[in-house]
Amino acid sequence: MNAHVTVHYDSLIECMKKANFLHKGKKVATTVMGTFIWDGRGEKDKVLRILEEYSKDIDLTVYDYRQLTNDEEITRYWNEGVIGGINTYDMYGGSHLFEDMAAVLGYWDKAIPNTETQPMGRSYPPNLEKYFLDLDSYIAGNIVDLENLLHQHAFVGLEVGVYEFDFLTQLWKLVKEEKKLDNIMERTIKMPKILSLPINKKWFDLILSGEKKEEYREIKPHWTSRIIDKKIGGFNDFQYVNFRNGYNPKSPFMVVECKGIEIGIGKLEWGGTNEEVYIIKLGKIISQSVQQKIPTI
Repeated sequence: MNAHVTVHYDSLIECMKKANFLHKGKKVATTVMGTFIWDGRGEKDKVLRILEEYSKDIDLTVYDYRQLTNDEEITRYWNEGVIGGINTYDMYGGSHLFEDMAAVLGYWDKAIPNTETQPMGRSYPPNLEKYFLDLDSYIAGNIVDLENLLHQHAFVGLEVGVYEFDFLTQLWKLVKEEKKLDNIMERTIKMPKILSLPINKKWFDLILSGEKKEEYREIKPHWTSRIIDKKIGGFNDFQYVNFRNGYNPKSPFMVVECKGIEIGIGKLEWGGTNEEVYIIKLGKIISQSVQQKIPTI
C-alpha cells in the first residue's frame, strides 16, 4: 500500500456493514469518504465499490464532490461574504440545502412536483423552506457549542431537552427534559456567547495572575471570521473568553469576563507588536481549573 494512503478499507467495510444493519430500509447519505488528501488518500473506485456492495439494505445517496479544507472554507466565507442558508452550499459544488434538510428530517416526499431539475434543487412549501433556513442559521450560529455537546455525549447519547454549560466543570448538563418538542428550534442551548481561544502557558499564567488584561489576535481571515459578526457589521458581543492552555480535554482552562474587543496596537510586554491586532479586553476570572500558587516569604 502507498505510504501516503491512510484509509483502512477493512474498517470501512465493517462500518458499512454496521450501517447497513442498523439503518435497514432508511435513507442514508455520505460522501466518498476516505478518498481525499486529508482523510485517507484512498482509491476512489475501490471506495465506491465498497459503498455499493455493503449498502444492499439501505437507500444510499453518495455525494461526490471535492471537499474544501478548513482554510479554503474560511477564505471563501470571507471573500464572498457567504453567511448561511443556500449560498453556504454553493461551495460544496452541487449540494442543495433544502433537499439535504428534507432527506435528513424526513420531508423528502413534501417536495413541490416538477422542481427536480432546478439549479438549486427541489423546492418545498414556503413554511418548510423557512423552517430549513431557520434551522440552518441556528446550526451555523451555534456550531462550536453543538460540536462540543455532541462530542461530550458521543458514547452515552443525547436526550431531547434543554442543556446548559457549566463553567466550572466545562461540561454540558441536561437541566430540563422535554418529551414533546414540536419545533426543533425550541431545543435551546442556553449559553452566553463565549470566545474559545488556545493560549500558551506564559500568557495563560499572566492572565491567571491578574496582570495581563488584554489578549491579542492577528487580523487575518481565520480570526476575523470568529470575531466579526457580518450580519451586524461589527464585533461579536462575547460575554466571556474561554482560555485553554493546550488541546487536550484535560488541559488547564479558565473562563474570563470579556469587556469588549477593539482594533489597535498591543502592548509589547503582553505579546503585542507594532502592527494592529484585535485587542480582547479582559475582566474578572469567572472560573478556572487550576489553583493559583500563593507566593511564600
